[in-house]
Amino acid sequence: MQIKSVAEADVKDKVVLVRTDYNVPIEFGKIADNTRILDSIENSKYILEKGAKKVVIVSHIGRPGGVVVEDLKMKIVAEELDRYLGEDVEYISKPVTEVTKKDITACHRKVILLENIRFEFGEEKGEEKLAIKLSKLADMFVLDGFSVAHREHASVTKVAQILPSYGGIGLIKEKQKIDDFLGNIRKPFWGFFGGVKLSDKIPVIKALSTKLDGVVFGSSVAVAFLKRYGFEIGDSVVSEDSNQAVDSFLEFLDKLKINVVYPEDLIVADINKQEIKSVINIDINQVLSGKIKPFSICESSEAVYDVGEKSLEKYRSIIAKTGSIFWNGPFGYVELDNFAKMTELMAKSMVESKAITMVGGGDTVSFVKKYELEDKFKYVSTSGGAMMEYIAFGSLPGLDVLKI
Repeated sequence: MQIKSVAEADVKDKVVLVRTDYNVPIEFGKIADNTRILDSIENSKYILEKGAKKVVIVSHIGRPGGVVVEDLKMKIVAEELDRYLGEDVEYISKPVTEVTKKDITACHRKVILLENIRFEFGEEKGEEKLAIKLSKLADMFVLDGFSVAHREHASVTKVAQILPSYGGIGLIKEKQKIDDFLGNIRKPFWGFFGGVKLSDKIPVIKALSTKLDGVVFGSSVAVAFLKRYGFEIGDSVVSEDSNQAVDSFLEFLDKLKINVVYPEDLIVADINKQEIKSVINIDINQVLSGKIKPFSICESSEAVYDVGEKSLEKYRSIIAKTGSIFWNGPFGYVELDNFAKMTELMAKSMVESKAITMVGGGDTVSFVKKYELEDKFKYVSTSGGAMMEYIAFGSLPGLDVLKI
């Protein structure tokens, strides 16, 4: 699918409205990871270099739900952007719906950042009225946030239906990155899926099923299967829809011949002391066939926090023979360092292998950054849920409105 690119647009003497994604983590009043801000700079610089009169940026932080939240105001982003862009940034703090074309014209600076668009109730509802207000601020629109392109929000898809619209440099690069990986898969091809929510993985596995040789699951997905089959899982974390997701996956699996590798051992920890209580050896294939009857994996105040060494060795043996790897989701409770080791060792095996590797998803990308492995993966997607939906469905609402 080809989309219109800002590289093809005539931006000279134009006011360009840019929707990007500045949903950055903020800890103790400071930006903890400014990657998304840094990634957006190339697009803004390009538009200015091509003679644009002004760049008006609209974005969001968090999920304020249509109300003003002081801690989610865009001032902190404006200051960070000002620091790295090489252009002074004008921050307009009043509500987006109160900003007029006169306000934009009156700004002496060429780069303007509007207030958090999700303070507006109509944003997530995709209200045309809000989109019209935004469109009156500019001559053209550029969507440069691939990570919001799966949202049918006013500032994503609705504005694009009003103004001449294009994909930004960052969005084009992210799309190309995913397309390149999917178009150059080398067999055998395995998907590694961690994290909690199996239902998010199923559409991706289905979309890749004709290419996949197998999938590998982490500890939380394994717990979802055990719960569905009547095992006591203590305080282990599973998604609300885990039972339905397991049923859906198994129904789908019956129709295809894909190898599925589950953890062979699970680390159980005391959730209060956050220390290992036991290692449970379990054959989930035998659980599914009914050969192993339900028992208590965890007691109350205990939870499965990670996979064990037997599982890791199994994963490594697969990685060593694999031509391509897609990885989404940590395999343990990696927020605690002592339960991140197996995921770390698995990740190192991936980057040391000869496989073409792609890693995606917010928690996964944060993990590889923390362990300084980001540059060692062939492809790293920072677009989270949008990346997963793009692989699953082949397009996104925000891309559909930019089609050539």
